Amino acid sequence: MKDKNMNRTGYKKTKVGWIPEEWKDLRLEAVCGMKSGESITSKSIFENAEYRCYGGNGPRGFTKTFTHDGEYILIGRQGALCGNIHLVSGKIYVSEHAIVTTTSETTDLFWLAELLKYKKLNRYTESSAQPGLSVSKVLRMRIPLPPLPEQKAIASVLESWDKAIQRHEEKIEKKKNIKKGLMQKLLSGKQRLPGFDGEWKDVKTTDIMSVSYGKDWKAVAEENGPFPVYGTGGQIGTSSECLFESPAILLGRKGTIDSPRYLSEPFWAVDTTFAIHCYSGVNTEFIFSMFQTIPWKQYNEASGVPSLSRKTIENLHLILPCESEQKAIASVLSSADSEIKALKKKLALLRDQKKFLLNNLVTGTIRLPEFCKEVG
Repeated sequence: MKDKNMNRTGYKKTKVGWIPEEWKDLRLEAVCGMKSGESITSKSIFENAEYRCYGGNGPRGFTKTFTHDGEYILIGRQGALCGNIHLVSGKIYVSEHAIVTTTSETTDLFWLAELLKYKKLNRYTESSAQPGLSVSKVLRMRIPLPPLPEQKAIASVLESWDKAIQRHEEKIEKKKNIKKGLMQKLLSGKQRLPGFDGEWKDVKTTDIMSVSYGKDWKAVAEENGPFPVYGTGGQIGTSSECLFESPAILLGRKGTIDSPRYLSEPFWAVDTTFAIHCYSGVNTEFIFSMFQTIPWKQYNEASGVPSLSRKTIENLHLILPCESEQKAIASVLSSADSEIKALKKKLALLRDQKKFLLNNLVTGTIRLPEFCKEVG
């Protein structure tokens, strides 16, 4: 805000930076009030009751009484997520772990919520074992305040992006549920694809695949190396050497043991993982799909960090169709994955667009046409 708007026509220098001439520079306390919610015990929170109950991280359940009636911004007051923002309305109960924010007549509630998101309020936490938001510091921070009509227009634009994001999130969940249903039917043989009717066979995993340990990668680590290095949480770097060929399935050995990953390129895997390769006549993508349905956490063999043994994997039995049916099923599920990936890509783009608009509209760097007298 201070640099992008510097010396632009129609802008002025203030304590909060360079802002449009029509905007004001003041402290947050001039446009809103903040007060913690009321104490409540878990005994007074139910799965079903008349009024929604909110804590510092959002909804907690329901209560038989309410503390507020209207439209408010709730800000998380304590914990790792303190500073998070929720817009709420109606008759609600707000616990002491949330800060209830009300606005003056010159301030639009939705615009203020977006401004507070931009400000990243978790920066105002006070150091302690349990992070807590300093309300006094938040209220003293300076903000750029557009006239009320421009506040409403900015909020409307940002709200339209929120709605688009929500629609895509719902589409992704719907596609995931469709894929889950397909997996349950196709991988169990309850539903057969056209042209297939042969019996499925019970096989032991040692007869259809090899299970190998990953290795430490310090000796082969290379920035921008030709081979990706994978840990239990995904790619963590690149290496100068390839430890495993593809296709393969990566499965966590320690830590995250319940998220198998299909790899279609040569790679290096670290020592907290297993690399699984299918033998000839077995389709790796089909086995990967089957691995996604296995409750790996149930096979945990450690009381501390989750741990999976190679013997556990090798002692499993799977029911498999012929290779051609495996490929056909894998192709159907792969198509469903591709649709989900495309939607996730669009969702990421929408989120980036929202972030760009948020960062620029609330600072006045970008003005909406109806409020822009001239381009600086």
